Amino acid sequence: MAVKGFKYSLTVLNTAVCLGIFSNIIYSIFNWEQLSSGEGWGVIAVIAIGLITASGVIIDLVLQLIFRNRKVLNVIGTLVVLAYIYVIFYMQ
Repeated sequence: MAVKGFKYSLTVLNTAVCLGIFSNIIYSIFNWEQLSSGEGWGVIAVIAIGLITASGVIIDLVLQLIFRNRKVLNVIGTLVVLAYIYVIFYMQ
């Protein structure tokens, strides 16, 4: 099913998702010994955070289908990114 005239474009949300996945990979490479020690729950946690981060692409796709105005799309994307950062870093 194709949406007529739809073009997936660069937004705040998908840029943040790319940066998040890249930083997750870099963190995993440099801290692999610590993550895989013991029972390996650190590796599972990093994979879970990566999957949650990657789900932002689906959220961004849905938002781009709903909102055509780029300014509104980027404001909502920024709010989603801020909510994600709050949940990941401050709700422990």
